[in-house]
Amino acid sequence: MKRGDRTGREAAAAPLALPLPLAVPLALALAVGLTACGRAGGHTASPSPALGTPSPTATTSDDTSASWCAGKVRYNPGAHYAGPGPHPAELIQLDGPGGRFASPRPIDIPAPWAPRVHDGKENTQLLICVSPRSTGTSTSTGRVVGECYYGPVSSAPQRADVVATTYDVTVRAADTGRLVTALRIPADATPEDSCPTLLPEGADLVLRALTPTAITTELKSVLDGPAR
Repeated sequence: MKRGDRTGREAAAAPLALPLPLAVPLALALAVGLTACGRAGGHTASPSPALGTPSPTATTSDDTSASWCAGKVRYNPGAHYAGPGPHPAELIQLDGPGGRFASPRPIDIPAPWAPRVHDGKENTQLLICVSPRSTGTSTSTGRVVGECYYGPVSSAPQRADVVATTYDVTVRAADTGRLVTALRIPADATPEDSCPTLLPEGADLVLRALTPTAITTELKSVLDGPAR
């Protein structure tokens, strides 16, 4: 599913089950017991218009985001990518292929690179786009590294295997759309941290997530160094 605004959020999937963090309040409301766990082996932000507050992470794969990530549309013409670092960066996490695959939890760009809004203007200098790498008709290596377990709401318990994958990561200057760098990073999050809050209908595979640490480590020279 898609979100069309600039600060898009994680697409709302049609859930069959809910994991543990939502189980207790829902059980109290519906008198239904829920359980969930991730077995070895994000955040949905709201707009931040206030002075000096962090800008939210975008987690959408609509046409507008695809245009930003392809450099066809400038993401933030008003904030120039120049000078020494750190360079504030917005992160767009593109969805997986859908179908059997559920996208993992969203990724947040950590401080000190999180962009901020001042007087209604973002200071984003770099746009980081993260997308599961496609190989033929599958985005997964097929290697199972864990599982997500979702307790029943009105049906049998639901589970999904967490599968390894690699992510294409591109970085563009937010003011021009110019490509700064591109690389591939293997997914490294634990199965627990990969399990999405909601399991979409028909999904039985979850793509292993990429951690913010992996992204910022690989991109440290870009984020902290002089503009290229």
